[in-house]
Amino acid sequence: MELRSTRCRTIASAALSLAMTVQASLGAEQAAVARPTHSFPNQPRRIHIARGLYWRYLRLHRAIAEAGGMCIGVSHDHLWKKQATFPTTADKLYDCNAIILAGSSARGIAPETQELIRQWVNDGGGLLVTGGPCGLDGGTYHETILEELLPAFVEKELSLADLSPGGLIEPTTAAAEILGDHLPWNQKPRVIWAHDPIHLKDGVKVLLVADGKPLLVAWEVGKGRVMLLTATPCGIPAQGKLPFWDWSGWPLLMADVLGYLARTPEISEWSAPHDPEYEQKLQRLEELAEPNIDELLLGDEDPSMGAGRKEQAGEAFVEISKLMSTCRDRRFARAVARALTESQTQFNVDQAEKAFSCIGAWADEASFGKLGLRLAKSDNAGRAALGLRLLGRSQLTEGKTLAVGFLAEGLAALENPLPEVIQRSGAPDGEDERLRLSAVRAAAAYSDPGMLETFRSAADQWRRDKSSEPMLQHLNADLEDEVLSAMCLMGDGNAGAKLLEAMIANTEAIHRALDLLDTPVFGTDRRTGRERRLAAESVPLLRARNARIENVLTHMPDSALPVTAESIRDLRGTDIEIYLLPSLSAGEGRPSGATAEALLKIMVGCPVVAVKTVCARRLRDGHGERLAGVLAELACGNRLDGLFAVSQIVSLPPEQRVAIIRAALEHQDAAVRRASVRAVPLSGEQDRGTLMDEARKLAETDEEITAILKDLGS
Repeated sequence: MELRSTRCRTIASAALSLAMTVQASLGAEQAAVARPTHSFPNQPRRIHIARGLYWRYLRLHRAIAEAGGMCIGVSHDHLWKKQATFPTTADKLYDCNAIILAGSSARGIAPETQELIRQWVNDGGGLLVTGGPCGLDGGTYHETILEELLPAFVEKELSLADLSPGGLIEPTTAAAEILGDHLPWNQKPRVIWAHDPIHLKDGVKVLLVADGKPLLVAWEVGKGRVMLLTATPCGIPAQGKLPFWDWSGWPLLMADVLGYLARTPEISEWSAPHDPEYEQKLQRLEELAEPNIDELLLGDEDPSMGAGRKEQAGEAFVEISKLMSTCRDRRFARAVARALTESQTQFNVDQAEKAFSCIGAWADEASFGKLGLRLAKSDNAGRAALGLRLLGRSQLTEGKTLAVGFLAEGLAALENPLPEVIQRSGAPDGEDERLRLSAVRAAAAYSDPGMLETFRSAADQWRRDKSSEPMLQHLNADLEDEVLSAMCLMGDGNAGAKLLEAMIANTEAIHRALDLLDTPVFGTDRRTGRERRLAAESVPLLRARNARIENVLTHMPDSALPVTAESIRDLRGTDIEIYLLPSLSAGEGRPSGATAEALLKIMVGCPVVAVKTVCARRLRDGHGERLAGVLAELACGNRLDGLFAVSQIVSLPPEQRVAIIRAALEHQDAAVRRASVRAVPLSGEQDRGTLMDEARKLAETDEEITAILKDLGS
């Protein structure tokens, strides 16, 4: 792992102190509320890959890049590493549009989790199971819930069969419904080992066959979709034969598959019926918002009643809190916001964040704008924090100035601020810092480049005035992190680069912690026990922080990319594409000139093929000729660049393919030359003859090319 500066180590260290604030806010954004029904992510789509044996040969990351980029979650088959990060709860499952069990055994998925997967699929999730010696073989799927979901019955015994020297893959007529017409079948991809025989269930669609045997089959289960790929990337291809995992069309095919699987329903409001009990709760909220609640207000004219009324006000907030946890539509959410506004109940910022997690998903300007303004202009930190968050989510313009003001001044920005001595101390309980955190999150929700300079000035003022008390350092670290995220969303490329560095540093820290925890220990001293305990505590915090950063990078505007490109080009790390694909795919429409140059710079400099692919995909729209020219240059470069350039030929117009093929035919590396020979049939008719003559000359000294030409029928 190469870290570009000590700065990212500092950021990673700060991540360890996130504690309750980050965890609470993550839950607020991702799982709005415990609810009887669930919805799926809209944009970006999210996919989870359970990695089994040979999963890399399926080139799923490149397929995700070709599909437009998705957020990626991963877990590992239990045979190699504990599948601890597989989604095992309803909230985590419904955070995924699609799940791929890539050669992964079913043994690592508990029966109760399989039952959740069944419901998730029925509600609209997409599931793909791929074959393999440690996956479908060995009976791990036999007589399980997962087998019930599959479009075919799974053998209890070993079922892998050698299909060579045949195994030619061909699409069926049903494939046109899911797979595009852009796949280069004339390159003759083949499968060597596949599960055979398989027994299909009634009503399934066979999309691909190999020698007439089902290879890719699909069917619908409830609102969801389940696919089974019987092929496995095993075996040594015969001379001149093209294995499917080396086929340039395979990532495109899998991109179509992922797009089909991730086509989950978009639900703006939960579909559970409004039962009588739910309506009664709504009515009670409306009663709490009525003027007669004035008897609960603090500061009544009769001082002798103050303590009692304060207690009553607290009880009112407790009741509202219990009611808000069942919110599942906009009408109910507005009733909660109105009850909190009209009742004048006092609460702290942590309680405000909890309230926002319950109702924030439904905030809009029409229903929540005025309520948000009233709360934000309150003399109570919690009410102000909730108001700021509602204003940011509802995109009310007045909230921008308020958010920046609260970041700069904290509690001092309240209508009736605390005494000066408390302000300067940062508030003993950290309320000042928590209020600023809510303000930063509200500002980030606007993602307005016009706010960047005033926001940066407010952040500088906070840094000058922030408390130095040790007990508040973790909150200040959280604030620094959130400020960075907000600036990235406003178009600050340097902030985006720092977040990427932090994400990679966090990932490396997670791997070190897991390695420590996986190391067998025979008798532990106090120091070893403490190290293991700290490692166990750090993992969920670092994962939570990476999830938040990923959410930010997914929405990073194109205006930040030219600056961030320099950092992206030089980044190195394990699974770096997991973090880069969402950020590079975030832009919509045709990239501008500056954005296009940044994408080209990343494509040329970054050694990760999936990252190169997502850049090329975005450049095809409006910058095709420039892209083709750079690819022709890459075709003359090192082996990795040459193979990448050839793999992109299928996605370019025929007239732009010739220069790349010709350059690759002259490459010093034999693998690049052979790949380019496979690409000759994709060239235009007017150039195909000349290119084929050049390929035949190469065949005079290369037996593999001779076999390739024979396989192509040339």
